Amino acid sequence: MDENQLFTTMFKDDIEGQKLILVPGADELMAQFEQKFTATVRLMFEFGLKVYFSINKTKRQRLFHFSGKRITRS
Repeated sequence: MDENQLFTTMFKDDIEGQKLILVPGADELMAQFEQKFTATVRLMFEFGLKVYFSINKTKRQRLFHFSGKRITRS
């Protein structure tokens, strides 16, 4: 998904949003909103990646820690 694809998809079929753009000055507000929306989505995506890799790093560390121990049966 490219940076503004979510925004474009959300407003593609928004009849009310299309009417709103016809109001003088609304196109500037919509452009500002799109920039802020896109920036927020990007930050959320980057945060999600950090959490994902952090969790996977922890899982890899645990696996390595346990795989190094010798298991014996009693």
